[in-house]
Amino acid sequence: MILRVGPVQASALEIYVFDLIFDDPCCEDDQQPFPGNFDGRRLTVDDPDVAWYVLVDASNSADCDKDYQLRDALQAIQRRVARAIPCS
Repeated sequence: MILRVGPVQASALEIYVFDLIFDDPCCEDDQQPFPGNFDGRRLTVDDPDVAWYVLVDASNSADCDKDYQLRDALQAIQRRVARAIPCS
């Protein structure tokens, strides 16, 4: 799945999902890596189930930081990814 993202969504992804601090989790509770790639304008999602959980964690982090604009941007991506998850 490939999603186009706007500038605010791109900033949110860079800060809360693809920041280097998350590349190598040091604790079990750390955020897992995003299953896909981001090139600044397009987000590639390889596993929507895992991506959804990573985006939930990221939007919760933005909320805790009181960064509501980026939280909302992440939640918009999260909803788009959720539509790609097959119902079981």
